Amino acid sequence: MKKGNVLEIKDLSVDFMTVRGIVYAVQGVDLEVKQGEIHGIVGESGCGKSVTSKSVIRLHNEETTRYAGDIYIRDDSGEKDVLAMNKKQLRDFRGSTAAMIFQDPMTSLDPIMKAGEQIAEMLRAKKNLNRREAREKVIEMFEKIGITHAEKIY
Repeated sequence: MKKGNVLEIKDLSVDFMTVRGIVYAVQGVDLEVKQGEIHGIVGESGCGKSVTSKSVIRLHNEETTRYAGDIYIRDDSGEKDVLAMNKKQLRDFRGSTAAMIFQDPMTSLDPIMKAGEQIAEMLRAKKNLNRREAREKVIEMFEKIGITHAEKIY
């Protein structure tokens, strides 16, 4: 990876195996993101924006998806080759090093469960916090981003 980059995608191709044959969803994507940069991916419907984004954390069905090219992410522990990660490494990587906010908010948060508890659930799983520690961390995060009455909102 180049110095200063936190994400590098090189010649990414993503194919889906279907009952009707192979769908060549994304071909030849290159992207570099440096620390502190924000990028937006724009294009018409069906051009591969979501396929590319989901590929960064390998959210596609592993049994029917074929990846080619390279996806590298750098975090505090060093450089990670996303396409070489095993299932355990991916599980640890998702949500701690990289995450995705989906377009459809109805599929992102459970509307019958309080948002604070959903965030705490992720912290318990990814950061090995107990219930009390996770609750305190969520309230602290809420306050940090300006949510008033954070404890009540939790």
